[in-house]
Amino acid sequence: MPPIEEDIFNLARAEGFDAAGICSAGPFGPQEKTRFREWLKGGNNAQMAWFEREADRRFEPSSLLEDAKSAIVFRTNFFRRGGDGRIALYAQSEDYHTVLRRKMAKVVSPLEAAGGRQKICIDTSPLAEKLLALRAGLGWIGRNTLIITKQNGPWSFLGVILTTLELEHCGYGLEKGSCGGCRKCVDACPTQALGKNGLDARKCISYLSIEKRRDRLSQEELSLIGNRLFGCDECLKACPFGKAAPSSNMGEFLETISLPEDASFESLKNISEGTPISRAFRFEKSRKTRPRG
Repeated sequence: MPPIEEDIFNLARAEGFDAAGICSAGPFGPQEKTRFREWLKGGNNAQMAWFEREADRRFEPSSLLEDAKSAIVFRTNFFRRGGDGRIALYAQSEDYHTVLRRKMAKVVSPLEAAGGRQKICIDTSPLAEKLLALRAGLGWIGRNTLIITKQNGPWSFLGVILTTLELEHCGYGLEKGSCGGCRKCVDACPTQALGKNGLDARKCISYLSIEKRRDRLSQEELSLIGNRLFGCDECLKACPFGKAAPSSNMGEFLETISLPEDASFESLKNISEGTPISRAFRFEKSRKTRPRG
């Protein structure tokens, strides 16, 4: 393994990443684009219009970083036991965007020293991160549309560093596999949001309880959410590969939340600062800070 790649992986291990792989940052083929276009055509993105605005760009990594040659993809397990089942596990500790960006920024140093230009992407950029993770060998895409590994099933966060450097395609913690004939995640979904076309966000509890304002939910949508306060983990918990998942190597993801049985959605505001839950209150904040007149 060349020195720069070895330095990258040593830094990634030191920061607690379970796996990292380097792959091409070249464009994806027409098959991936067509499949995504068909998903959009079916209205599966619900009201998430940004998927349509950036539909083609997400399959062209160089549109985010000109002359991007390589993608370094990182995977970290965020699982730990406990917590309040009414809140998705990923949202019960420090915001993963903040944590991963802080850690990945430390991995960039060998690339900068070699004269490369880089861009860190964590979920908010129009980039097909799961396809890059697949290309880099960090797992496979399951029927619940998430990256699956034998080590911890679907309980993973992903991050990508695009670089203009041409790097060797290698990594650590890499694995291949498939779901085979397993459909446990599909069967476990309370609202049948998973089907042959992937995820239908219009039925997904995570979409309804996170992306939509509570005061704009219909009675039918509220009934689908039930007693859940933020997100849903049913398809993750059903995955056989995740049943024996170890706790995360990153201390930032070991905290969980405990609330009283009669806790309301509004009560989350008091504990949301610094967690992904805070996004649920961004509309209220924008209304209060919007100039009058």
